Amino acid sequence: MSPRYEHDPSNVSAVIAILDKGDYEFIIGEPKSFFNQGKDGKPDNYGVRFPLTVAEGPEKNSKTFYNAFIHTDGALSFAKQFMMAALGYKSTKDEEKRFNDKYRGSAWGIDTDSKSVDDVWREATGKRLIASVDVQIQSEGANAGSPQQKWVKFRPL
Repeated sequence: MSPRYEHDPSNVSAVIAILDKGDYEFIIGEPKSFFNQGKDGKPDNYGVRFPLTVAEGPEKNSKTFYNAFIHTDGALSFAKQFMMAALGYKSTKDEEKRFNDKYRGSAWGIDTDSKSVDDVWREATGKRLIASVDVQIQSEGANAGSPQQKWVKFRPL
């Protein structure tokens, strides 16, 4: 006879939080890679998705995520700011040099078929950072007209 399972869905959230404008402390979860197919079979974007949990304050335990896009230099630059903050580096010229010296040539790869990420991306798991966020209206796609989180800046804790 199979065991019986009872789960209470009122103890979990089915909602991805859209946080009000402000600064929040987040706990970073286990990253996974992603790939979004563009129109006409052309690749649109790819990167690393980090689940985030609000660590303190009235929104404590709210769940959201940050997509670290890496498909262009501009996108990779902002993903780098996230990783620097997660790993304890400030966004200054000297701190960026320290970060570059430590992580140059490290395992930064992703595999979008298996959703896996290499070692450096996983170093952020369990770490905390501060993010400045805002809300904007999504301009296109299936959710056009809906609010979405805008990530403004990341800082180390």
